[in-house]
This record gives sequence, C-alpha cells and structure tokens, in this order.
Amino acid sequence: MTKIGVVIPCFMGGDITLKLISDVLNYADIVVLVDDKCPLHTGKKVKESNINSKVHIIFNERNMGVGGSTKRGFEWLLKKDCQIIIKMDADYQMNPSDIPKMCNPILKNECDSTKGNRFTNFEKLIKMPKIRLIGNVFLSYLTKFSTGYWEIFDPTNGFIAFNAETLREINFSKTDNRFFFETEILFRCALQNIVIKNVSIDANYFSNYSSLNPLKEIYPFLIKNIKLIVKRIIYQYYILDFNVGSIELFLSLIFGIFAFIIGIYLFIVSNITNVLASAGTVSIFIILSIIGIQFFLSFIYYDCSTKVFLRKK
Repeated sequence: MTKIGVVIPCFMGGDITLKLISDVLNYADIVVLVDDKCPLHTGKKVKESNINSKVHIIFNERNMGVGGSTKRGFEWLLKKDCQIIIKMDADYQMNPSDIPKMCNPILKNECDSTKGNRFTNFEKLIKMPKIRLIGNVFLSYLTKFSTGYWEIFDPTNGFIAFNAETLREINFSKTDNRFFFETEILFRCALQNIVIKNVSIDANYFSNYSSLNPLKEIYPFLIKNIKLIVKRIIYQYYILDFNVGSIELFLSLIFGIFAFIIGIYLFIVSNITNVLASAGTVSIFIILSIIGIQFFLSFIYYDCSTKVFLRKK
C-alpha cells in the first residue's frame, strides 16, 4: 500500500491549520507540521489538541522561511519511507480533497511529480484577490522562462507532490529558504528532466492573510529569475548539452550585438554631424535586428517544444 506523507510549513497558521491537518488525515498516512516560529503558536496548539498520533510537529528554533521549513519536513518524511510526499500551505488555500488527484498521475507512472494549477477554471479564477491574481500571472510567466517548464502554468503554486525517489535526487542545499523556494525547486527538477504534470485544483480564499505579497515580491523575484535564466541556459545549452537551440541563441546574440553597436554608432554620428544616416546603413541595422530577433524566436520555440517533448514519459 502506498504511504503518503504531507509537510505543512506554518507561519501565521492558527486555528485554520488545525482544521487543515484534520482534513488532510482523511487522505494521508502521516503529516508533519513545521512551526516556523509562528506568532500564533500553531505547533503548540496542535500538540495540545492531541489531534492524531499520525501528526508530527517540528519546531524551528528561528524563522527559516517557507523553503527552509519545507526542506526540514521533506527530510523527516523521507526517513519514514513515504512513497509520495506532498507539500501544502498552512492557510487552507488548497483543498485536502485534491490530494488523490495529485497522487494518481504519480502512482500511474505518468510523471515524477505533480503541481497544482489554479488557472484552469475562469469562474473560480476571478474569485482570487486581484492583487494576488496580477502578481501570480506575472510571476508565472517569468518562472516558465527561468525553469524551462513552459507546460506548467501555475509554477508559484505551493501545492506540489513528489515520488520519494525523485525527491531524493534533488539537491535542496542550493534552493532558497524563502518564497523563491517554489521556483528554485522547479529549476533543480529541470536540470534532471524530472517530469512534472499539471493537476487542476480548487483554491480557497476565505483566509485573507498571506505571507507572500506577489506585488511586493515582483522585483526580488525578477532579479532572482534573471539569474536562474542565465544559469539554466548555460547548464542546459552549453554544459550539459549542445544542440540546435544552442546555435540559435548564440547567433541571435551575435546579430543582436552587431545591430546594437551599429545602432548606437548611427545615433552618435547623426547627433554630432546633424546628418541623417544613409538608407543603406540603416538597412544594415534593420536587417541585423530582424535576423537576431528571428533567431531568438526560434530559440524560444525550440526551448518550449523540445524540452516538453523530452520530458514526456
């Protein structure tokens, strides 16, 4: 029989987390709550409630963030020989009734991991608070590019399940301890071509509190995603492999650099001499720019289509 373990990192959880744990136990064999110095003393409340012997509580001595807490929970569950390990947030945004849906594709060997997707039902989507919606959509597209998982539309979603053997292959020591953990774990999965499947889930927004403010996190996420984009391209296209996409990206950079240099040169000369550049010179700039853009678009197409194909089981 498959043993399912769930880790719930908790900061500002409170009574709603107690209800979450109670409902999760209807679908999971063991739950580990990681109290991340919760001001509401959620871990203590769970312990005093004697909710179930299947619930284990880890108290962080200092606030480690959602990533650091999740990693502690993963490590504990891996020692308990769970076959499937799931991460859920403590605010009951995810429905425990979706746990079987998250596990089934893994059990059927269709994938190594599943990721919850809140963007499949428009009527339910518009119920998401507008600030969260705008921020999540922006971060989702950015994360697609930085991780290479173009087929996953809700990459920042905290509802994720792993085959335990797959989870052991991921180097968690290099993943972020804060909110960027969700993105960096996808990046680590991409380097090993781990198959992740979208699973349509419901989301609850009756709790107005969220530790993550998507709009506030856009700038730091932008910087971190740009760094991941550079790392992923170097790893996947010039160290671990060299393919058509590698050539297309290289040529797009070459033509783009030449177009940029010529463009700057024409702008400076025209301003100094007050003489417009000749049609022939401008044509060279335009042609180089078009070719550079075409090669870049070809690279994006290759990255989208080929990576998805390679990860199909």
